[in-house]
Amino acid sequence: MADPCYIPQQSKDTVEHTCMLLEMIDKGSFTACASKLMKENPDLSDYECLEGMDFYEKSTANSCRKITTKKDCIRKIMEHRSGKDALVGYDEIIERVVKLLDCE
Repeated sequence: MADPCYIPQQSKDTVEHTCMLLEMIDKGSFTACASKLMKENPDLSDYECLEGMDFYEKSTANSCRKITTKKDCIRKIMEHRSGKDALVGYDEIIERVVKLLDCE
């Protein structure tokens, strides 16, 4: 019989990553930029680095692809669309999102 108050380590890790991520994105304009991109749906076809990827497709697999194999491309898009302020803490935020989404 398991202790009803037992919390698996994976759940603890998820909460920790989520809290740290929220703390990081609260400090900069990363979230504002990401929200702006998703809300306005600008044409990103000029960015060859996307290699035909649908930036707006919302599956976890696509999100993982954006933040792993297309990380530098997404950085470029965010900088062009929102300025350097949107990139404050970019690598740390992306690292946390990778862990949170359990990207491989």
